[in-house]
Amino acid sequence: MKISRITFFIIVILALAGFYAYKTRTGLHVENPSVQPSNEIDTSTNNKADLQVKNLDISQKNDNSSASSGSSKMALSPPAERCLITGTCFDDRIFLITEGADGNFIDSDNNSIDKEIILHYAKSTRSEADFLVVFKDWNALSAFSAAYFISVNSSDSGMGMLENEDRTYGSRGNLKGLITMPNIKVLSDPDSFNANIFSFAHELGHYWLAYFYDPLLMISNSSGHYNSCMVFGDGDIMTHGFFNFKRVSDTLFASPPPDNDPHRMKFSDFSLYVMGLLPEEEVAPIGIVKSGMDCVQNGKVENGAINVTGDFEQFTLSDFIKVYGARNPPYPNAKRNFTVQVALLVHRDSPLTQNDADTFKRYLDEAENYLPFAVSNKATFKFLKN
Repeated sequence: MKISRITFFIIVILALAGFYAYKTRTGLHVENPSVQPSNEIDTSTNNKADLQVKNLDISQKNDNSSASSGSSKMALSPPAERCLITGTCFDDRIFLITEGADGNFIDSDNNSIDKEIILHYAKSTRSEADFLVVFKDWNALSAFSAAYFISVNSSDSGMGMLENEDRTYGSRGNLKGLITMPNIKVLSDPDSFNANIFSFAHELGHYWLAYFYDPLLMISNSSGHYNSCMVFGDGDIMTHGFFNFKRVSDTLFASPPPDNDPHRMKFSDFSLYVMGLLPEEEVAPIGIVKSGMDCVQNGKVENGAINVTGDFEQFTLSDFIKVYGARNPPYPNAKRNFTVQVALLVHRDSPLTQNDADTFKRYLDEAENYLPFAVSNKATFKFLKN
């Protein structure tokens, strides 16, 4: 039978269309060969076989900026190393550490083992951040474990507590300190959410502050915080209890109760000098109320404020330098650009939900915005991504 040329071409086109449909049904079709499936587990990272991700389908979504041209972009699911086995996935700033799968990081008292966390982090990253901030998915038994700072290498912090514990903790030399933070589930409470933004900056500040124990000036108490009787003008986030006493009369001083506004308090000019972020000539005099070491305990609550009476002793930065020496290196040679790695230590069967993960992301956004304010925009803190 003789087939016309037109009929022949129609048969060829139908055959090709059928083969194309077959490949699409059997999963052989790839829209863009350069896009790799997002649920592949990176075998270069330790123990990723313990992590499985549910519902990590690649889906398409229209890109508003290119809608007029009819183009679209692929919406890729988070990689497995940022997700729990339940399918809860975290922001790309999170370095996820799984208890048991990545090592043993929790002791018999249900507290995190700082040395093991730092050692695991040092082995797992090519470039260490300046600060490692670790949140948890459980409530530690010890109240001390809620939030604290561990100095790893403060040899270049300028003054105060100068030490180098790189070998003790297994750091490769850049990590300056470990900050341990509480269970991220507490962030669901608005008051706790804001209080922990304070706490983030406060614990980071312990890299430099406040280890001034000389009895002559009585600047710090025994816990490494500014004496609550200190008068800094606009207050200081390193003051014990976050109180901020201001002079009302010759012998009367008052502090409003601490609130949870993250933009109420920041580091004083005095602290910025100690941190190497402000020159000596820009630091105003500070002082102390001579009412013992705890003006909060010794004060009286009246009209919502804490009032305390006592003689006021003012001193300048020069008086401070006579006792402790000048900062070295001085401003402007001190380091002003820092990196922060946020980690989350979880159990294999972590109860965290996607709502917890979304709240945590919002918290990190707020904290990342708050830190520059806390240092009066004199330094930068870059949150690393994974």
